[in-house]
Amino acid sequence: MMSSTCGSCGESLTDGPRCSMCHLEFHYGCAGITEGGYRRLGDRKLNWRCPKCKQPGLQSPQPCLTPTSPDIVLEIRALAVKLQALDPMAADLKVLRSEVSDLKDQISEANSSIRLFNGRVSALEERMTQVEKSQEQVELLHAEVKNMKVEVNAREQWLRINNVEVKGIPQTSNENLYTIIQSIGSKVNYCLQKQLISFITRVPTREKSQPCPIIVSFANRYVKEDFLAACRAANKVKLLTSSDLELRGNTNIYVNDHLTVQNKELLQKTKKVAKEKNFAYTWVKHAKIFLRKNDTSPIICIRSEVDLSKIH
Repeated sequence: MMSSTCGSCGESLTDGPRCSMCHLEFHYGCAGITEGGYRRLGDRKLNWRCPKCKQPGLQSPQPCLTPTSPDIVLEIRALAVKLQALDPMAADLKVLRSEVSDLKDQISEANSSIRLFNGRVSALEERMTQVEKSQEQVELLHAEVKNMKVEVNAREQWLRINNVEVKGIPQTSNENLYTIIQSIGSKVNYCLQKQLISFITRVPTREKSQPCPIIVSFANRYVKEDFLAACRAANKVKLLTSSDLELRGNTNIYVNDHLTVQNKELLQKTKKVAKEKNFAYTWVKHAKIFLRKNDTSPIICIRSEVDLSKIH
């Protein structure tokens, strides 16, 4: 490549921008443009003008600093110091870029995990919705079962409407239950004819230490109510005992409605609540449980534990 001189400083040059007006060539530094910037001009280099041609008022060209100039030497030295200072920063920058790259990978993995987690949460929410719907159905079924139990208990109690339960009769072999019940009728002044009784039997009990109660089923509920009323009236005068029937021992005899197991449990709970709430009276009539606070308070019929929960 042929060498020429700079149109600004007069020093020789081998490469530099060429002015489209004065047709002089310049050092890149003298021309006020970098080599990279000049080459990026592309076809526009054909119209490039030097600083002097751009500003005609400037008569003298700016001096170009040569490598031998003291100022450029000081500047080069200063730049070298700065470059030396930048070397550790460049290394730190490289490490930082690596850390940023790792962080981006971690963020990408975290985003994937979050998307997976969100998917699982959505699936869990869907399952929870199904569970809530199922829970509503279960609650409805529980309510329905509860109503059915109440209905079954009511029907079972209705089947026992003609029955009385006699407790406290000593149990012996070859006993005649009809004779025993007839003796009770005599003691309470109620003439009990055999044709008024459908059947008599003892039933098993959980209390192994106590004799099995006797169940008497009458021909109709009216006979049963009359017999039961006579027993209660007699007990107000004197409680009937086994010795009154010329049976062994001196145990008390109780004649009551033949309640279902569920109603017997409800009666025990009612008695407990009555004691806690200072109710004076608890009784059973027509196989129904009643409560009364005192002689002037209203009578409360207890049909279920819900009724007990309303007592204050």
